[in-house]
Amino acid sequence: MPLRWTRALIEEAGDHVPVYGSHEWLTLPDDDRRKVAATCIAAEAWRLREFLDELRTQVRGRRAREITEARRPRPGDHQGGAVPWDREVSDG
Repeated sequence: MPLRWTRALIEEAGDHVPVYGSHEWLTLPDDDRRKVAATCIAAEAWRLREFLDELRTQVRGRRAREITEARRPRPGDHQGGAVPWDREVSDG
């Protein structure tokens, strides 16, 4: 799901890309393709996390509205209070 231009930068870096911020990453020169690729990978991970958080918030909001709607009283619902359970019911 990386953006097209970040995918291209990551693929151009080769096989071994160090983890962003690691000691190995820090020792690379700033113009090294692997350092740029690691930065792109970290940025894409952040972007994905933000996207998923937003999606979860939308789902939670929708679900909360569904629950609120389901809890609303409907015509014919009991209004509360004691229910006369000991009442005689005829068999018909």
